Formats: sequence, C-alpha cells, structure tokens
Amino acid sequence: MKNTDKNFLINFSPLLMAAVVMFLMLFASEVKADKPPQWALCSACHGQVAQGGIGPILAGQSAEDIITKLNIYKNGGTIGGRSSMMWGTAKQLSDKDIEDIATYIERLSMILASKE
Repeated sequence: MKNTDKNFLINFSPLLMAAVVMFLMLFASEVKADKPPQWALCSACHGQVAQGGIGPILAGQSAEDIITKLNIYKNGGTIGGRSSMMWGTAKQLSDKDIEDIATYIERLSMILASKE
C-alpha cells in the first residue's frame, strides 16, 4: 500500500464513521417499536438500535437468547470476559423488565431487517 493510500484512509475514516453514525441515528428515529424505559441503560453501551458500541451487538438475537443471558448476568454468571460489567445492571431488572427489553430487541431487529 502506498503512503498516499494510507493517508487517504486515515483522513477518510472519521468521515466514514460519521456517515455510519448518522445512518444508524436515522434508523433509530424511524423505529416504531415501543422502547421500554430500561432501554436507556442498555443503549448507553449497546447503541440506540442495538448495533453495539462498548457492549456487543444485540440486534439479531432472539428474545429467548436475551432473556437467558440477562438472567445469567442477574444471577452473577459469566458468559464472556466482560460479564462483570453486566452484573450490576442486570440485578436491577425485574423479570418483566427483562422480558420487555428482550421483546424490544427482537422487534427492533425485525424492523431494521425489513428496511434493508
């Protein structure tokens, strides 16, 4: 790779990232699935449309998978290397909260998939 090619990529990367963020924000504003109030906690790390961020991507996972994982975290269980980041948050959630979040993520995934 030529030095000018590397410079182009370095200079272009912030613009590309900005375009991706704007695209995701546009989708987030169009999504009509009912957001549970607890989604604010989730989206801080997992993104407004579950696209990932500090935390992994949740979009595309079934409600059943999300419920299982949140219950593991709620009980202090480990799924991956960052499980401890989820323990405190999951412990605050009721069973209904967990179901609402999981249903929202599943619906959100279906809505976003239908827009592709």
